[in-house]
Amino acid sequence: MDTAQDQHSTSSESRASRYAYMRRDGTLDIVVGSFIAGVGAYAYQFLGGRSLGEEAFAPIGVLLTVHFLAFVIILLPVEQFIIRRLTL
Repeated sequence: MDTAQDQHSTSSESRASRYAYMRRDGTLDIVVGSFIAGVGAYAYQFLGGRSLGEEAFAPIGVLLTVHFLAFVIILLPVEQFIIRRLTL
């Protein structure tokens, strides 16, 4: 019986130590923040589209699309380049 409890405590300790680095270096904060930002963006578009209607929300939708594409195409590679230069 002790071996089962030892294995359970060992597995829970290893799980805790496995995720401890995520709390230490801020990875968990980034994941949670990204999730909250994604849900917030979805809610913003959903509520904005419902309250303004399709025609009135169309320019905002285009603006959000252009903003996203500019970020992914231009800013994300620049950000990755800078991070790689600083860490290597």
